[in-house]
Amino acid sequence: MSNYGKLCTIIYDLDKPYAVKEEIEIYSRLVELKNDKILEPMCGSGRFYVPLLKDGYNITGFDLSKDMLEACRKKCSKLKIKPNIFKADVVDYQCGIKYKYIFIPVGSISLLISKNDLRQSLSNVYNCLENNGIFVFSYLGIESKGEDINEWKEMQNYTIGNKKIICKQKSTYIKDSDILDIKLLYELIQNEVVIENEYQDFPVKLFTEEYLKEILKTIGFSEVKLIKSSNLENDYNILKCVKL
Repeated sequence: MSNYGKLCTIIYDLDKPYAVKEEIEIYSRLVELKNDKILEPMCGSGRFYVPLLKDGYNITGFDLSKDMLEACRKKCSKLKIKPNIFKADVVDYQCGIKYKYIFIPVGSISLLISKNDLRQSLSNVYNCLENNGIFVFSYLGIESKGEDINEWKEMQNYTIGNKKIICKQKSTYIKDSDILDIKLLYELIQNEVVIENEYQDFPVKLFTEEYLKEILKTIGFSEVKLIKSSNLENDYNILKCVKL
């Protein structure tokens, strides 16, 4: 599973520091009481986590990237709120307490390209839920494959003081495995000279609804329902799952 580094975290936060209100409401409107325990695995730099915490929700988060977690802590510090976040991997996470709600937004589940890792992670989520608990997550569908990018293509470009940070991308869709094999190159530039760079392999799995539902029901989820469908490239489908 990809581990977000320093330059990736910087450009990620410049591009999408917080989710928009409409995105957050897809998840928050399912919560009956703000004091109900919520867990956000793969919380990243807090795109969803920070707005929910600021709004008074009882939310805990974890992520594999220390850089993303540090960015999340800095956001919380500026807002004078105290986060409950820690470093962990969803593939082997075993929780000590049960949660009423578990959310994995922004397609992060698609980073689990191995079927074994996906099944184990979803099983861990199931075990962390209370009875009648709700798990909601978004994923990238086959419609997100787009066109192959065979040469480095500049995707994002931001100026930070007297420096510039650029993200370049190559991508290939591997049909046999439904994997979008993305290569990312981050460059920090000062006075037209690259002073730091960071390379990232970023393969993502493109799922069908049927593939996910089969795994989820095998794990034990009694109700799996599509609550948002996408036909747009780089948009997300969202599934709601209930543990009875």
